[in-house]
Amino acid sequence: MNRVFPSLILLFVLSFSGLQAQFVYPLDYFRSPVDSRILLSGTFGELRSNHFHTGIDIKTGGVEGAKIYAPADAYVSRIKISAFGYGKSIYLTHPNGYVSVYGHLSCLEEKSAAYAKEQQYKQKSYEIDLYLKEDQIIYKKGDLIAYSGNSGSSGGPHLHFEIRDEKTQEPINPLLFGMKINDYVRPSIHSVRVYPIGKKPFNLDLTGWGEKHKLKVRDTIPVPKSFYLGISTIDKANDSESENGVFEVELFFDSKKIYGNRQERLDFATGRYINTFIDYSYFVKNNRRYQRSYIGQNNALKIYKGIQNNGILELTDTKIHELQYRVTDVNGNVAQIKFHVYYDPAKVFESLPMDIKKRTVFYSDRQNKFETDHVKIVVPENALYDSLYFHFDSLAVTKMTYSPIYKFHSKDVPLQKFVQLNIKAAILPEKLKDKILIAKVENKSYTAYSTTWNGEWASILTRDFGDYTLIADTIKPQITFLNAEKLTTLAKRQTVRFKVIDLLSGIKSYNAYLNEKWVLFEYDAKNDLIFHQIENDLLPNNKLRIEIIDNVGNKSVWEHSFPRAL
Repeated sequence: MNRVFPSLILLFVLSFSGLQAQFVYPLDYFRSPVDSRILLSGTFGELRSNHFHTGIDIKTGGVEGAKIYAPADAYVSRIKISAFGYGKSIYLTHPNGYVSVYGHLSCLEEKSAAYAKEQQYKQKSYEIDLYLKEDQIIYKKGDLIAYSGNSGSSGGPHLHFEIRDEKTQEPINPLLFGMKINDYVRPSIHSVRVYPIGKKPFNLDLTGWGEKHKLKVRDTIPVPKSFYLGISTIDKANDSESENGVFEVELFFDSKKIYGNRQERLDFATGRYINTFIDYSYFVKNNRRYQRSYIGQNNALKIYKGIQNNGILELTDTKIHELQYRVTDVNGNVAQIKFHVYYDPAKVFESLPMDIKKRTVFYSDRQNKFETDHVKIVVPENALYDSLYFHFDSLAVTKMTYSPIYKFHSKDVPLQKFVQLNIKAAILPEKLKDKILIAKVENKSYTAYSTTWNGEWASILTRDFGDYTLIADTIKPQITFLNAEKLTTLAKRQTVRFKVIDLLSGIKSYNAYLNEKWVLFEYDAKNDLIFHQIENDLLPNNKLRIEIIDNVGNKSVWEHSFPRAL
């Protein structure tokens, strides 16, 4: 395939203030992947759990089956089908050095669908990850490539659309490539949060809109000598009530820029650093995200611009100073808040809760260990975003557990890397050893982890502090035939559906056999469903068997015989 960069295209040159290099994107090379007007339910760089959103989410009217088109000439470089993540997805590599990605699809176009199904039967697996050669499947600009859906971890029907740099695989904001949306709506600023160094943070309530946001009570407030700020802000577009992420946030002190971030390009390797980008603790407790205008001890994000003193403000006088947040969406709509602060030496700010117990210090820039006779935790270098005093406690063994419930620090403190957590069993019946797992305890429910054993010690890798214990999983997965009343016979193009649930360790594998031949069942994990459309030649009498195995080896089998429909 010709990989020469087309010469006759209009280029989009970004020359933002404070940016040394210029990024060049083709402005009219790509067409929209949909025929309808683009309405967004998610924007690039939007703040999500443990990651930044790496594409845009295009609405499809709340239904599946919208036609998706190739935005430019391309070959199919990857097809991935999973019960999780992007679900059914396809990757197109274009001659100009970019890759476009389409996620949460209901099905692929005929050529791609046939190849994917062939490989699923060859591997005897619904989940596949295929890398294709340049000449296998080729599409021209405007060709049908797929249909939108709700597969994988999607929360509703839509198209997830990305554009990536082919060399670096970095995702780039698709709206910088000339795909326009109707958007004359300014971002909204909900609140500003003040973080006094060594003191308790507090919120500043706002009123107004657009460029006329202001403090709700008064314009000028006292602050401590050293502090930084955070902002809660969202964006909307025309004809859409979705609260989306913003493109750029800048902070000015007496008209001088001291902080900025821009959601232009992202890096999958650093996406989890969103947990230090936001006030993670406040989010866990209050379900609202504040972007911190501060760079912590361990932060590898590349989205910052014009940072001064890591975002910390040091007031050396008692004069009144102006602070201004400027928030911009990708279409250039601006919102801002201006207010004034002054350092008042007599003002007493609320102190952080006192830690009266002697604690172990965990440092962010080195490996840390904590050990008792019954637990061990190893926290590698740069797993923590900031150094902390590590808290540990334990509760009694319960009727359901095989160890005490151990409290490893606090769930509102995030981790960047996996830590190794080890628990020694208080009770370890030999017949149950292969069924006992470490589980996280939250709100009286258990989330089990893949567990390895070394003698009496169980071990897991986790990226969450919290409460952990040992629990046994002896219950087989549940299989429920959902078509029982309607399907007393089988015929071609009928769909058979099952509810499959495992209450603790989770489903490891499932297989289905029709007349002793493996058949492909799709897996909708978020709804605990597997289903299959009959396509094989049927016998006068047909036997269907479903086998489900969970992550500790508990196995369930469902089987039934069906006569062929006349």
